[in-house]
Formats: sequence, C-alpha cells, structure tokens
Amino acid sequence: MKNIYKTFLILSLFNIAIFAGEKKVLVEIFTNAHCSVCPPAHSALDQFLQSANGEKIEFIYYHMAFPYSTDELYKHNTSDSENKSSFYGSFSSTPQPFFDGDLRQRNYSNWKDELDALIVEESRFDLSVSGVRDESSFTISASITKTADVPENDLTINYVVVEHIDNYTGSNNISDHKNVMRKIVNPEGDTFAINLNESKDLSATIDFNDDWNADELKVIVFIQSSSTKKIYQSSSISFDELSITGINDEENIPNEFSLKQNYPNPFNPTTTIKYTIPNDVTSKNVASNFSSSALLRVYDVLGKEVATLVNKEQSSGNYEVEFDASKLSSGVYYYSLSVGDFSSTKKLILMK
Repeated sequence: MKNIYKTFLILSLFNIAIFAGEKKVLVEIFTNAHCSVCPPAHSALDQFLQSANGEKIEFIYYHMAFPYSTDELYKHNTSDSENKSSFYGSFSSTPQPFFDGDLRQRNYSNWKDELDALIVEESRFDLSVSGVRDESSFTISASITKTADVPENDLTINYVVVEHIDNYTGSNNISDHKNVMRKIVNPEGDTFAINLNESKDLSATIDFNDDWNADELKVIVFIQSSSTKKIYQSSSISFDELSITGINDEENIPNEFSLKQNYPNPFNPTTTIKYTIPNDVTSKNVASNFSSSALLRVYDVLGKEVATLVNKEQSSGNYEVEFDASKLSSGVYYYSLSVGDFSSTKKLILMK
C-alpha cells in the first residue's frame, strides 16, 4: 500500500508540474467591424473556445483600417494597429489569422485541428504573470523560466491590453467583440536574453485610459522571436486580478490563490518562494478572511520529500519563504503548496 501511495504521489507531482508549464497558444486575428467576410473567422474561434482545449489559448483581435477606416474600434488606437500590421508584413484585407505568429489560411474547418496540434507542442518557457495597479496606471510583471532551447536569440516580451466590448455594432453585425486590442506597450516587443534553466523577471507600466472599462480589461503577455515571429508562450491577467497599491494590506490581497516561481532560479544555495492565500475564496467553498492549514513542501525528482517549509494555519495574505538547500545535492526539485482544495507545484533548480 505504501508503494502504491508513493507511486501515486510521484505521478501527481509530475502531472501538476507539467500542467503548470504547459503551452498556451496565441491566436491573433486582424479584423474589421465592417468586414463582410470576417464573421466566419470570429465564429470559428468562438467554437474552439467552447471545445475541450478552449482554455489553452490566448487570443487578440486587432481592428484594422481595411476595408473601412470608419471602424470605431480601429480609430481608438490607429498607430498600434498599423504597427502590428507592418510587423507581420503589411496587409490590405481582413481577416488575417495568425497562430503563434504564423499566418494561417482562412480554412476555418481546419482551425481546431491546427490549434490542437500546437497546444501539445513542447513548452519551452514557463511564464507566469502578476501585477499591481493604482488610480492612474498598472504594472504587469512577467516571471519567465527557459525550460528548453530555441533556435532564435532575438526574443521579445510583449504586453497587449485587450478589452471586451459589447456596445458597438459595425455593418457586419458583430456586436460582441472579445479581446479587442486597446494598447500595445511596444509593437516590436521588449528584447531580453535568457539562458537555459534561467529565470528572469520583466515588467511594463501602462497608463490607464479613461475610455477603457476596467471591469472588461485584460493584459496578454507573450514571448516572441522578432525575426521568425514565432511565439513560444503566452499568458494573461485580468484587471481585477491586479493587486491594488496605496490602500491597506487587507484590500491588497488578491482574490485568487497563487504560487509564484521561485527567485532566483537556478539558485545556490538559497531562493525565495512567494505565495498568496486569497481574501475572497468563496469559489473554494470557504469563508472570506479565512484561516486554513497551509503546507509548503519540497520534493526531489523521485517524489521524496526533502523539506517542509510551511505547515501551519495561515490567514489570507501574501507570504514569502526562504528555502536553504545548502545540504542538498545539485539537481531538479519540485515545491508544492496545498491550502484546502488548492494545490500547485513548480520546478526549481539547484546548481552548486
């Protein structure tokens, strides 16, 4: 029985670790609210979002000047739309679909198979996104770990603000506009360098536009090669998930559990692990401002526990723990946080 339990524990750890670093495909579509041939592209993407893999993609609609520059969603930010069009090669018609930076045909019946195939590709980067906001701006932080080699050395990190807009109808009768691009921090992306198994934290600050509806905002972050346009990983965070600065600590607690990537990673011999126990956890069937048993443990690659960092009752809040691995050998380890029904596991690398 003990061997069966140990095997189950090992498999569970690796399943969680793989899920934590799985690939999220980015779909980008050039569209126009007056484009008569664009609705089928929207419908094809909507259908995929309802499929089993629908939650494994991020998507952005860029409203373009063609065929009609009177599209109000294009007029909101013409420069970023035109820069994005130039980045991909300059186009004069819509729709234009891109999957992970690769231009695709308008054969919508094939989209599901194409996206399903991209989703199961090896994830070469772990990417987690967090952020803070105040009354006038918000800062998005991206924690990146390179888990496999890539052929390009011209990588960029990209931040795109999108908004769900349902109060504008163009001549093609689409009224529910999901993930419309409102702002691109840098249309060409911010360059960065990263080595295999290295972790890096990057960030961007964005001024809030009074025309935006904060309740419908999201920021999509993705890693892309500036030469091949290949996109390797994407993630997102909604505006209401951002921590609020300038108010008391209780209000500064996010409303979701989170386990951050340790930093630095790789490390020798100490590293810091941060996590959040949320204030509003009604989705987990426990009361707000709750106190629950938190368990943070470290395992080796065989599933053997090598350290218990936290094992106690903890209330809602933001926490950080220092892990001292001076007595351990170099190698790959996994740290796992369990609080009530929540569980998350991430990989760390000790290099002596």
